[in-house]
Amino acid sequence: MKLSVKKLSKRTTIILASSGVVLLAVGGTAAYAAQSNALPGSPMYPLKQAWESVALFVSPSPVAKAETHLNIAQNRITALQQTTTTAPTTPVQVIQQAQDHLQTALDEANKISDSAKKQEVKADIAKEVTKAKTELEAETETETKTTATNGDSSSSQSNSTTTAEVKAQNTQLQAAVSKDD
Repeated sequence: MKLSVKKLSKRTTIILASSGVVLLAVGGTAAYAAQSNALPGSPMYPLKQAWESVALFVSPSPVAKAETHLNIAQNRITALQQTTTTAPTTPVQVIQQAQDHLQTALDEANKISDSAKKQEVKADIAKEVTKAKTELEAETETETKTTATNGDSSSSQSNSTTTAEVKAQNTQLQAAVSKDD
């Protein structure tokens, strides 16, 4: 038995190819939109993190890299206010991720040769470090109240070690941001 393959006309081929491109564009746009609002613990969150990695990879300059890291840190801090307590990532871990991006943003900012732009980026980083500190203090207060209410200090002790480390990181970041080069 011989299978025959019917040749498609040029017009049909163009229509099929165009349809494929449109489907990919619509699907890609939908995936981007879904992941852009993803919170820690959601199935789309790894896609969001992958997209952020791509954005960092294609950032062409220290200014762009610093601003991208700053944007990612801002997203992490904003996500804290929307994250549920059932998420596998704790608020302190999210703050630590934000601070890691702020540290990298600061490292990139220090590479900027234009001193006015460098100071502008560092001022934005300083604002986010302060927000991270505020969120960290609120989380520490919540942990303390939860421990007092539940009487369970064992889980609180492991979290407080992490919290103490993140607080120390925040203090170091504040000092580094305020340091003039």
